[in-house]
Amino acid sequence: MWMNTARKILLKLIEQIPDSQIPEIIDFIGYLKIKKENKIFKDL
Repeated sequence: MWMNTARKILLKLIEQIPDSQIPEIIDFIGYLKIKKENKIFKDL
């Protein structure tokens, strides 16, 4: 339930971001994905 609410909040925030900041947000999300993947490899 919480994740569904958090996802809705995130989507609402994304809709409010100016177009000029979208590339920065995409870069940040990519960074978070890589960070997570690196942690998985370290745990192996």
